[in-house]
Amino acid sequence: MSKKNIEELKEEIKNKAEVDLNVVDENSKKYKEDQKEADVLGKKINEELDREAKAEAAMEKEFAKELEADMKARK
Repeated sequence: MSKKNIEELKEEIKNKAEVDLNVVDENSKKYKEDQKEADVLGKKINEELDREAKAEAAMEKEFAKELEADMKARK
């Protein structure tokens, strides 16, 4: 490796380390921004899961009604 490549690698490692420190430091602006984004995304995921659970529960309820009606019709 040339000296230039080594210096570039050192700089890249240093920059990555600084980014990692910002993410680890809970008081940093970047950490707080990332946390806000994660909270928003988590809320959206939970809302979608709730919608899916409600839709599935409604389908199960409808199936139970149809099954009950079918069983009564067979008596």
